[in-house]
Amino acid sequence: MRGRTVLGAVVFFLMITSAVSASAVTSSLWEQNTKNSFDAGEPDGVSIIAPGRILLAPKAQTAHLNARYAWTLAEDSAGRLYAGSGSDGRIFFISPNGTPEPFAQLKLQQIFALLAGKNGTLYAGGFPGGKIYTINPKGEVAEHYDTGQAAVWALWETQDGTLMAGTGDDGKLFAISPDRKGRILYDSRERRLLSLIGDDRGNVFAGTDQNGIIYRFDRKGKPAVFHDTELEEVTAMTLDAQGNLYAVSSPGDLFVKVSPPQNAPADMSSAQALGQIDLSGNGHGGNNGQPTAPLPGIPAVPTPKKRSCIIYKIDENGAASKFWVSPDRLIFSLAFAGEHLLAGSGDEGTIYIVSPGGEAGTFFKADQKQVLALRQKKDGSIAAGLGNDAAVIQFSGVYAAKGTFFSKVHDATAVSTWGRVFWEADTPRGTGILFSTRSGNSQVPDDTWSAWGPDGGTRESFVSPSPAARYIQWRAILQTSDPNESPELRKVTVAYIQNNLPPKIHSISVGGKAPNNNDAAPNDLAAAMKAMPPAMPPSAGQAENKPASNNEEIVNGPSAKNAKIRIQWQAQDQNNDKLRYGLFFRGDGEQKWKPLKKDINESLYDWDTETVPDGEYQVKVVASDQPANPETLALEDERMSDFFTIDNTSPQVEGLTAGKVKATRRYRVSASISDRISPLNAVHYSIDAGEWRPVFPEDGIFDSSEETVVFQTDELEEGEHTVVLKAVDYYGNIGAGKITFIAQ
Repeated sequence: MRGRTVLGAVVFFLMITSAVSASAVTSSLWEQNTKNSFDAGEPDGVSIIAPGRILLAPKAQTAHLNARYAWTLAEDSAGRLYAGSGSDGRIFFISPNGTPEPFAQLKLQQIFALLAGKNGTLYAGGFPGGKIYTINPKGEVAEHYDTGQAAVWALWETQDGTLMAGTGDDGKLFAISPDRKGRILYDSRERRLLSLIGDDRGNVFAGTDQNGIIYRFDRKGKPAVFHDTELEEVTAMTLDAQGNLYAVSSPGDLFVKVSPPQNAPADMSSAQALGQIDLSGNGHGGNNGQPTAPLPGIPAVPTPKKRSCIIYKIDENGAASKFWVSPDRLIFSLAFAGEHLLAGSGDEGTIYIVSPGGEAGTFFKADQKQVLALRQKKDGSIAAGLGNDAAVIQFSGVYAAKGTFFSKVHDATAVSTWGRVFWEADTPRGTGILFSTRSGNSQVPDDTWSAWGPDGGTRESFVSPSPAARYIQWRAILQTSDPNESPELRKVTVAYIQNNLPPKIHSISVGGKAPNNNDAAPNDLAAAMKAMPPAMPPSAGQAENKPASNNEEIVNGPSAKNAKIRIQWQAQDQNNDKLRYGLFFRGDGEQKWKPLKKDINESLYDWDTETVPDGEYQVKVVASDQPANPETLALEDERMSDFFTIDNTSPQVEGLTAGKVKATRRYRVSASISDRISPLNAVHYSIDAGEWRPVFPEDGIFDSSEETVVFQTDELEEGEHTVVLKAVDYYGNIGAGKITFIAQ
């Protein structure tokens, strides 16, 4: 209860401090209290049970075999445990004290099937060749029956003493009577019969490799498809106390081909060569580890595929349901421990424990990579056969004295100071949990990380002594002096606060003055023309080729563009703090920055540039994380823009004249146009409020701040006419002039 009290107090404190500061740099909580979060860590002598509990693992006794794989396990009527191995075809006896003793040598490389018969005889089969052997209590080997097949994959003895043998690569099921007379009970269309098991009603079930079919054979040997699984291979089966069948359906091609070593002597037999094969499933053979060409027909260790295995639960009537889908794991073996199902994986050496409701946890994690066999012994305890390298582990019915759990590495995303570590756990008398932490700045712990802090927290919390860093990991050591009791860890929380880091301004852009803004709106110019003072009354009777400007006034209209420009910037805070900005400016040649706007909460600002003279300018943005931090801890960053031009002055239209072209009713119009800051960009004219027509300068290109334009009108009717000339500079400022004359 005290653990919950500490947790509640800390959470309440963090809520209060967060509310007061309204800051991103507040204390954070890294919490782990689910099976999935614990599964991301590394168990060593502990079990992870759904929905999220860590306990001491069962006490384990490991026997290391002088072999590569412990493919299969068998227990005789006296409780003696045997293991069939590869790649040297030996059977080991596991003594009561856990010591492995060589028991028999077979003319096989891989012993895939081992069965203790009702008469005390030990049967064995494997690869290469389809022979079945008997081994007496003295370890003497005799050939029992030759199936003539490439391999014997599974053995089972029926209630009447008939020996059933599943073979490959032709998928035949053999029935061998006690007097050693055999027959093909069923010739399937499958490649291999990988697994066999029988129930109390006299049925025998066979799981296949190719289409993932489970056959059921009744007492008379009549076959029927019991279930067609979703995947290609049925690698293991077991039964619960109610007679329900549990079967592993695995992806296809788990059983790959391997090759003999390249350096095998020319006189070495194929069987001798096979004894040197690396069956780790990596496709490499020989002592030099180099890949060689495949040798067809040689089965090897199942290799991982991307698809998951499925464990089916099938009742006596064949009604099947998916009991559990492994999370990207390969399942090679099954056994029951009480009402819980154990499943041995093939890539990380994990034995999973699945509750009756289908919730999975970690029962045990071995040093070896493959859990090839699981068996419930007569006393109810569990034994496991392992591969890479071969071992047999026997689990007793009591807890181990000690176990350790290493959490996953937590990324605080920035260098942080670590606070209190607190947890929720049950610790019966005689049990306890010791916690420690370590930290570093690399995602994978290495020798640059701090050492594990002193094991602390004999009660429910302690302050982490680990130095400030970006990453942290915690370790829990569970221990007991009573083998019947285990501590139970349910939740671990680490409090930390990120060290404040300065904001970063990545870029500044000054926009709103796009070039090539040729098409100023006529309505804008019309409004400008309305603002012009009226011209003098037009005169009549101009002579041919004489300019009509003597009695006309040329008026330049005001700019019709918006003088505001948009300043934008991109900024980021590594602590996700809220930022506040200040904006400053200075002209070309000036040293002092002048404030433009303070306390900006957005990353943009529209500057009305009519408040400053035309010219070259530069702006500076200052970003501060002060809104999220005390003033004394607030940090800033600043960035300056490139120089840019402010031009709010309209082009000037001067010398606008209109003269009649001789012998026509056309008029020749000319004008000089200039801009103080930028080059001209476009000129248009309109006659009597008609459509706008473009006109180019005399030199054919707008490339200067001073240009001369000359153009001829269409033939005009007699009477008064008004020509309006509109000029646009590079920054969109508009200037205009007009002339009114009487055409004759």
